Amino acid sequence: MPLIKNPLIRYRVLDACFQRPYRRWSKKELLDALSHALREQSDYSDGVSQRTLDTDISNMRKGIGGEGPAPILCDAEGNYYYEDPHFKYFLSPLTAEDAEVLQQVLLVLQQFQGLGLSERLDTLVRRIEKNLRDNRTADAPTAIEFEQVPAYTGTPKLQVLHRAIRSRQVLQLTYQSFDAAHSWQETVHPYLLKQYNNRWFLIGLASGRAGISNFALDRILATEPNATTTFLPPETNLPARFAEIIGVSFNEAEPVQEIHLRFHNDRGQYVRTKPLHASQQILHHDGQVLDLCLRLRLNRELETQLLAFGEDVEVLAPAVLRTRLQDRLRTALTRY
Repeated sequence: MPLIKNPLIRYRVLDACFQRPYRRWSKKELLDALSHALREQSDYSDGVSQRTLDTDISNMRKGIGGEGPAPILCDAEGNYYYEDPHFKYFLSPLTAEDAEVLQQVLLVLQQFQGLGLSERLDTLVRRIEKNLRDNRTADAPTAIEFEQVPAYTGTPKLQVLHRAIRSRQVLQLTYQSFDAAHSWQETVHPYLLKQYNNRWFLIGLASGRAGISNFALDRILATEPNATTTFLPPETNLPARFAEIIGVSFNEAEPVQEIHLRFHNDRGQYVRTKPLHASQQILHHDGQVLDLCLRLRLNRELETQLLAFGEDVEVLAPAVLRTRLQDRLRTALTRY
């Protein structure tokens, strides 16, 4: 039923307004709140009339459709409010304050909506959104905004891979790397889905390969269950393994070692407040330079992240990492 023909929905909007502590509402503000809710929940765009608002307030004072007569008062300036700030016209589990907190929680949940990991999660998010629309007022702006991830071609594969991990199902993957002319088959024991740099990777044991491998979802062309191969659980502690690297590339031949970096100019302040890695330790900071130490295995992702700092970072040790970055910077200079 459209909002304009459903007074109970309008009562919920008014009730949410009056529940806001230390706030009194003019008729214009109440009409704006009702019209805002109407536009969000229906195609009706003519707004709510003052006559409808007066009737709604009168009916709420009589307790029509609610849990009891609403103690709506009007002050000398014509502003409306609840005499009892704790009164609820409906026995809703959400107070206005609860709704505000849940609105921020919803922003976090919405980051997972559409990934296909759980249809129940998507349904839950939609239900919360509907509940909040009934409790939200026009003057409740968004206080948190997350970085929007661009469209990623691997996203549609998340659900089937997530299901395979949960059910310990061996998979037959058709895979093609960016530098390969043709695709090939991989028998994979799936263990984990990991996101890095706005890309998703399947972490697992590939038959015929030593150690754990990673497969970028945007390079997986097809997946089929492999019913003839027995699932092998991981022999390593995956969280501990990924704590030793940046990114997803793990080279068993690279030992965990100390990496000493020096940041120049103001860039050190950014690294101090947003560490590169959990192992980061500040060794020296004098306002001009910042020296720090990481304990990591060397890999391509670490090199790429350091190169992104440009002239603001200097690798002090190990020498092999310093040499690798020198070589890559020399190659980069030949492009210009």
